[in-house]
Amino acid sequence: MPYKNTVVLFICLMMGATWSFAQPKINSPYSRIGIGDLTNKNFGSINGMADISSAFHDPFHLNFRNPASLSFLQVTSFEVGLNARYGRLESGDDVQKGWSGNLAYLSLGFPMKNTESRILDRDKSPIFWGMGFDLRPYSLVGYDVDAIDVHPQIDTINYNYRGTGGTYQILWGNGVRYKNFALGANLGFIFGTFNNDRSVGFTNLEEPYIDVFTESSNVSGFIWNFGAQYHHIFRKKGEEEERVRNLPQLTLGAYGHSNHNIDIKTDRLTQRLSPSYNTSDTIFGGTFTDSTFSAKLPAEFGIGVMYQFVNRTADGRNTQWRFGLDYSTAAWSNFENGARPEERFQNSYRIAVGAELLPDNSPSYVKNYLNKIRYRIGGFYSKDPRLTLGDNKSLTNYGITVGLGLPVIRKGGDNSFLNFALELGTLDGGEGNLKDTYGKLTLGITFNDKNWFKKRKFN
Repeated sequence: MPYKNTVVLFICLMMGATWSFAQPKINSPYSRIGIGDLTNKNFGSINGMADISSAFHDPFHLNFRNPASLSFLQVTSFEVGLNARYGRLESGDDVQKGWSGNLAYLSLGFPMKNTESRILDRDKSPIFWGMGFDLRPYSLVGYDVDAIDVHPQIDTINYNYRGTGGTYQILWGNGVRYKNFALGANLGFIFGTFNNDRSVGFTNLEEPYIDVFTESSNVSGFIWNFGAQYHHIFRKKGEEEERVRNLPQLTLGAYGHSNHNIDIKTDRLTQRLSPSYNTSDTIFGGTFTDSTFSAKLPAEFGIGVMYQFVNRTADGRNTQWRFGLDYSTAAWSNFENGARPEERFQNSYRIAVGAELLPDNSPSYVKNYLNKIRYRIGGFYSKDPRLTLGDNKSLTNYGITVGLGLPVIRKGGDNSFLNFALELGTLDGGEGNLKDTYGKLTLGITFNDKNWFKKRKFN
């Protein structure tokens, strides 16, 4: 795909994403707490390995979780992600099932100097620079819950809780590598609006009133993070350069940021309605308040390691393996939302392991397509930062992942990829609280192009 066409496609999809991101569809009662359900910040190529992103880098795929990885890009990479989720909510004997889905990400990354041009120019500079842009949801809010509270001496009270909306992030990332050591940084902006509404009504009164509490919160603020990676190739002295891909390789990675200051502007409307007087609700009074609160998104830190090696098979194939381990933590106990001071949070953490198998890592075209598919697997356990309302119990999230990286092979051209990832997990609030058992499928489409910034020579 010529790079001009890629630019046009990227701009069109950016415009379309503005509408698509504004239509999130989830069913998660826990998204009522804080700023909603925090979304996955990784790509389809990493999702299948349980999101082990600290030490991940790849010449064909992006990783904004650790921006240092952008310096390892060898081609322009344009990535689009879609996800679908099936959840089973359990509370005692009550069970609710449902589908949800959304556009997951829209990203573009590229090396600042064309790899082929470096070879033609005999450029042996040890410095490599990659840049990228990323747009995706940061958190999502979506729920519609009915509850009944029976008071024998008073009445039966009906409650309805409804939430919509979410927040989004846009990032500009850069990664610079000197030989085997890379540093990177993301600068970005978080924005969005989410609504949390509540209504209270009585069942048995002759002319009941319904009290409706509407809360709309607008979030905005700048965000950033740094990352670093060290990549070591276990090379013997005098080893031929073209054999590097078959040598054992080890990558150490870390990323993090301090607190992010954000503003939360909250508008509240309280109304008393009576649906019995007319076919439409009649308003019998209301109050409106608006206020702006400063809040801090917590500091975060992640560290990980990835090891890659190649086995020579009996039929002459070089089978490539990658194994990784990740640990991350965030200081959510310091987060306070002035609009809802009653909510409490805890420091969160996440542990994940993942692996990838490529049956044949030869750069040349092969007849057996199955040998060019990347097979991925992983597992994770995490402590969610939110505490359940009422009893302040911890939320835990654990599960397994599997994935496939299907190359779209063109002879003499650039390989693009279809990355599928399936996550099977559970978000558990403990005894007496909701349990969410889910399956989430992510489709990541990666378009690769090696012609950006390529020097043309004419005779």
